[in-house]
Parts: sequence; C-alpha cells; structure tokens
Amino acid sequence: RSDPVSACGSGNAGEHCTGFAREEEGVMIWNSRFFLVFALAIIVAGHADAGQVSHAKHYTLGLGGLKVASMPPSNAKGFVLRQYHVFYNADKRKDNSGRTAAGDFDVSVYAFVNRITYSSDIKILGGNLLFDAIIPISHTDMSLKMGGATLADIDRIGLGDISVTPFTIGWHGERWDATIGASIYLPTGGFDRNRAVNAGKGFYTFMYTTGATFYFDREKRFHFSIQSRYEDHLKQKETHVRFGDDFQFEWGLGGTVGKYFEAGVSGYWHRQVTKDSGKNAS
Repeated sequence: RSDPVSACGSGNAGEHCTGFAREEEGVMIWNSRFFLVFALAIIVAGHADAGQVSHAKHYTLGLGGLKVASMPPSNAKGFVLRQYHVFYNADKRKDNSGRTAAGDFDVSVYAFVNRITYSSDIKILGGNLLFDAIIPISHTDMSLKMGGATLADIDRIGLGDISVTPFTIGWHGERWDATIGASIYLPTGGFDRNRAVNAGKGFYTFMYTTGATFYFDREKRFHFSIQSRYEDHLKQKETHVRFGDDFQFEWGLGGTVGKYFEAGVSGYWHRQVTKDSGKNAS
C-alpha cells in the first residue's frame, strides 16, 4: 500500500498500528538553472484516540512536514522535485476499541516517494496555478507470531497508488502562504484481498486540501503551518466495500537553520468521519 502505516492493517479496517515515522526531504527547482535545497524534519507521529480509525486512507499522515501548506513561490515557474524517505516501525496492533491485539507483531516499512510539482504563471483569484504528482515505492517487512507459530512472514516491495493533483492554487503574502487543491489517487499499486501486505489499495480516492502558513518575522525564518485534507473513497472492487471518508490535518512549527536547512516539529490528527458501507463492510 502507498501509505506505509497501512501495511499494519493486513487489509482489515478494524486494526491499526502505532509507531514512529521520520522524513527526509530534498527539493530541486528548475527555473533557468538548478537550485538544490535540503531540509531535514523529524515527525512525531500520533493518531486519533477515539472513534473510528480507517486504514482505507491514501494520504500518508505526517508526510507534509514543515511548511506543509506552502507551495513554490509565484516567481519560480517550472518544475519542483521533492523526494521523501519515510521510515516506519511498529510492534503493536489495535482493534476498533483501542485494545492491543494478541500476538507477537512487528512491521518495518521504508517508502521512497517522488513528488513532482509544476508551478505555472497562470493566475486564478490572485494565486498561481500548480499541478502535482506523487509516485511512491515502498518496501515492507512484516511478521506475526502467535502461540509460537508463525502466522505471517512477509518481505515485499512494490509501486504504490499514484496521486495526481490537476488543480492547486497557491497564494503568497508578506507573512503568510495559503493553498487550496483537489487530487485523485489512482489504483496503480498491486492489491489482492488475500494478501496481508499490499502496495496498493484497490480503489480510487478523491482528496480535497486547504491550508495556510504563518510567519513570525518579515524574513520568514520562523513559521507555523497547518493543512487539512478530506478523503472521499470509492468502492474497493475485490471486497465490495466502500470505506468511510477521512478527515485529517497536519501541522508544522519550525525555523530556518543556516542557508539550506530547516528544523522543527510536526504532527497530525485524523478521524474517519463516515461509516464503511457495502455488503462486506465490518
């Protein structure tokens, strides 16, 4: 699955994992010449502590990191390449009631995610129009033992579900940035309902995004950024289940260190807001 965390669910929307995620991001902007900027961010991963928790969601929580709601500047016409290296590890499973599931469980996931953005000079409502695509490749190593017996021992690598954003508008003020956009996740990753780990999810998702970044000083060295996302999932054909909609927001608080680096903390909140539907929904 494209979401590293989703491998923990073993295709069951009633289980989820807790763990720690870390991201490293490289940015390359083409605008007559190349600029290379590296940013390192540590993400402290959390999760909603009540209500329904969905494993159907496509977006990887916490991936945005610092300045999550900031798009390339309006004068930077051209392509931007951001590469995310996401590491995830968990040793617990939880059911819908929040109880830890039985068994000796361990999962490690590494995802290499390429995000390509094109910043145009087309103006809409004072902001510039952008186009975006996200191509994830993930490696998952998962094991589950119970009563001394090995129930699962999986090592798999694959292309995940590709995200395409045909519509994003970015605004830039003196001490703020803002963005609004719409995306679609395509079921390009492999999915088999009988497999415990999948690179894809087997359905389409429409995602709607809006957010803002606020700068504490005119030089834009220190900032707070927050972005919300709403996911509307279509039916998973193999299971005849349509997973409930997801609402989430992520935030980042940080500052510039030297010329090329930024450091800070980021986190997220997530909730499934509608129930799963279909004849096989749990």
